[in-house]
Amino acid sequence: PSDDDFDLVRRTALELAADIGRYLADAPVSAYREPLALRAARWARRHRTTAHSMLAALLLLAVAGTAAAVWLGRQAQRERHLHAEAEVARENEASLRKQSLQVSAEFAARTLANQIDIRWRILEKEAADPELLALLQQANAEPDNEALRRPLQDWLDERVDQRYPHVPTRTWHIQTENGIQAARRPSEEEDGEPASSLGKNFAFRDYFHGRGMDYSPQERIELTPLSAPHNSTVLRSTVNGELTVALSVPIRAAEDAAPIGILAMTIELGEFADLAVQLPEGQGVLLVESRRYYMLGENLQPNGERGEGLVLHHERLKEVFQQNPLPHVDDEIVHAMLAAKLQWQAADQRNPDWDNLLSERYRDPLCENPESRWLAAFAPVLVHGRPADQSDTGWFVIVQQQR
Repeated sequence: PSDDDFDLVRRTALELAADIGRYLADAPVSAYREPLALRAARWARRHRTTAHSMLAALLLLAVAGTAAAVWLGRQAQRERHLHAEAEVARENEASLRKQSLQVSAEFAARTLANQIDIRWRILEKEAADPELLALLQQANAEPDNEALRRPLQDWLDERVDQRYPHVPTRTWHIQTENGIQAARRPSEEEDGEPASSLGKNFAFRDYFHGRGMDYSPQERIELTPLSAPHNSTVLRSTVNGELTVALSVPIRAAEDAAPIGILAMTIELGEFADLAVQLPEGQGVLLVESRRYYMLGENLQPNGERGEGLVLHHERLKEVFQQNPLPHVDDEIVHAMLAAKLQWQAADQRNPDWDNLLSERYRDPLCENPESRWLAAFAPVLVHGRPADQSDTGWFVIVQQQR
């Protein structure tokens, strides 16, 4: 070997010796590039205090992070539970509110139906009075004779004043068999003058003939007294323009005899005292017509005011009597109530779980805010214990509550 070879061997041996020395001294060697982990370990061995402090800090951070993660997880789980409980509570509250409306509607409808039946029974009892029959037969002989009608007025005044001062009504009246108003209670207007309706013919009124609509007086139709108790369509009074409905019954000498007149009492719209029932706070009650007819105006001519959907009772109804048109419930709501009633009647009214909630599109017809949202339930006014043609009044009670 040459001198260069000897120099190379010597240098290599010296470098190897140096690397062995460095290795034994726990220092980096030139023959091997150590990975970061080994260098970090060597640094930790040489700076034990600092390394231990850093390790302790890392462990502390790890423990704190773990604890924080556990705490945050529990908080998140707790929030999920609280949210779920709140949702259940809201659903339960909404369900209870809907159930309350359903029960309130059925209660109000039964209350009104019972009061209608009581009034019909009062009218039927008095219509069968022999004195009334005798007096009416005399008046029928000459219906335009005021002297023959006067005893009927005395009879009506005595009966109403003595027996029924506690029955809330607007008027009582007796019609002859051709429709002449023979007696009216009160018989005088507020100014003390005799009632202008006395002696006039009202055979065209639904409360007289019971055909489900008022006819124009000019129509040449043969109209006879109704043969069964009836709740009339809405009429506008010819005396003062007030809107009323009438409960009427036939007057007949025997059960199978032809009627010789009618006995009736009227109730002003918005004055259905029987609907002043105790309802939960925030709930309001409406009475709605569902029969199809058109009202007569103050001149006794059809004015295009529909009966279907007409609001008969509302706490604010008196404020809008001069409104044109009068407040109505949407046709969609009326048709939904009629369809539900038919299904319920088809099931013999034995389904305790029938759905009498109205759709979310329902709005209070007298509410001025079109954006307001309502919950509402309904019930038909059915007079139980009466024949089918009498029991269905065509009226619906709606109990509503703003959301």
